[in-house]
Amino acid sequence: MQEFHSKVDTWLAVIIWGSVAFSMIIAIYLLMAQPISGANAAIVAVVAVLGAALPAWIMLSTSYIVFNGVLKIHSGPFSWSVPVDEISSVSATRDTLSSPALSLDRLRVTYSGGKSIMISPQAKREFLSAIGR
Repeated sequence: MQEFHSKVDTWLAVIIWGSVAFSMIIAIYLLMAQPISGANAAIVAVVAVLGAALPAWIMLSTSYIVFNGVLKIHSGPFSWSVPVDEISSVSATRDTLSSPALSLDRLRVTYSGGKSIMISPQAKREFLSAIGR
């Protein structure tokens, strides 16, 4: 089993950790500004979780694992499995579309009849070697 962590662009890390901090500050402010109970407390909890926990989870967990002929991609609550033998091409890209990649220094992995996913392993050479490219 080989695990590859996502490369992280500084500008994206600032945005993600800034959104985490902003969400927590707003939640704390709302809790301290006035007594909150019932539905309002639930709203504050949802804001804190969605605004802070989800981006932090994505930031801390985005990785790519090659094991038993399968590329497993994890990013927060999201995951994908790509059989290595179904990968038809891997190419460098700086595409800005949403993907489980924390950097714009990406690889587009094309597989199974034209499907593709973009990833950004820190160790590109080692990753390419692990999938046999």
